Amino acid sequence: MRYVKEVQINVMYKSGEPIVIKDPNKIEDLKLAIRKSIQNQTYEDTQSNQQSWSSIDFMDGNGRSVDSIPFEKSYKEVEKWLKHEKMFESARVMPEDVSNIVVLKNKDHEILQNAWVDTPSILTKRKGALTIKDSKQIDHFLSHTTIQEQGDYIVVFRYKNSSPEVQMFDANTIPTELKEKLK
Repeated sequence: MRYVKEVQINVMYKSGEPIVIKDPNKIEDLKLAIRKSIQNQTYEDTQSNQQSWSSIDFMDGNGRSVDSIPFEKSYKEVEKWLKHEKMFESARVMPEDVSNIVVLKNKDHEILQNAWVDTPSILTKRKGALTIKDSKQIDHFLSHTTIQEQGDYIVVFRYKNSSPEVQMFDANTIPTELKEKLK
């Protein structure tokens, strides 16, 4: 990767331009943080179906991608480096980027459907759907989003500058106080 002249961090569901890093020293520090993060991962981290925060794209001098890796939620060294560089909040979706989320129990264990993404009101108008606006609870859900087709709960993320997103969550990732409200 000696041809890397620029790094771009692209965040889904967030408006604005990607983060661009051109300083060769910062690029090397980021690469080191990525290596350390990968080395420090547990087996469970590698088997997780968690959605990544963003993608980290390594570009050559002509603006072509040389390599791309996901910024995984388990990459603690990358997170620490981004916080030190005051880029962390720009490198991931933050609670402020979300208008609200709607959580409902997936009583029939339905599989994620495209129609839900196209028309989230199919879900949000269901009986028992709970709207959440608390930023700490929103952050909890953002930190635990997964890529899975089925789950115990359905969560609709309503982003301020992007289309809604529907996610599936297992019971073990839902806070206990919410489980009681979602019977």
